[in-house]
Amino acid sequence: MDQPSKYFSETLPPICIAAGRGLEDIVNLLQRAGSALTLKEALVGWTLEKACFAGRINLVKMLLKTGADVNARGTDGKFPIEWARYRGRTEIVKLLLEVGAKEL
Repeated sequence: MDQPSKYFSETLPPICIAAGRGLEDIVNLLQRAGSALTLKEALVGWTLEKACFAGRINLVKMLLKTGADVNARGTDGKFPIEWARYRGRTEIVKLLLEVGAKEL
């Protein structure tokens, strides 16, 4: 059980772990403390489609804040709003529509 956290702590900077979990306050704290990574850099590997699929609304908000395209198709050809709907993430669907997602 100890292995995953050890792995992540040794391979990813804390700001990346916080960003991936949608902990924007922690990201901001780490930036003020001198992290060299920007929010956009900390979110590397996360896409809007993945965040919608996983139901991580705070992560969705951070991705949108850093310029993620709400209407970009993912690698599977689906739009983020499609994954949010498919997974029953109504709060995320509402947010995506508010920021300009196309109604499908």
